Amino acid sequence: MIACNGSAEPYTFVGRVVGLVYSGTIVKAPDTVAVGSPFSASFITFGGGCIIASVGEEIADSGNLVVVTPYDSVNPRVSACEYSDRRLLPHAPQLQFNQRGPATVRVRGASNALEHGAAPVWLTIERLVYVQ
Repeated sequence: MIACNGSAEPYTFVGRVVGLVYSGTIVKAPDTVAVGSPFSASFITFGGGCIIASVGEEIADSGNLVVVTPYDSVNPRVSACEYSDRRLLPHAPQLQFNQRGPATVRVRGASNALEHGAAPVWLTIERLVYVQ
């Protein structure tokens, strides 16, 4: 997570931080999708304390690979974080593949506490789909 002290580390943006994922995070998506048709994928990031809500995703695509980086909001009015109130923060980006065949939805989140200027230790979770 992040210490909510108002600092601006390289991976902490004003009001948002890279979403925290665990190795057991499940990416839900259809087994088969139609080429050129949008579909929804969903997953959960984890918050609490000053990490209060999901605020979107950055999506990068290349052929039949889509990389989704989730972001969660930071409450800037909190001067110190207390993580006793764990929160599940849902994300549901709309995705699309434009090539037929096997495809990968890759969620790229942080697996470590993003405090004191720490860079994320990236963790990727993948879901395979077939595009027809």
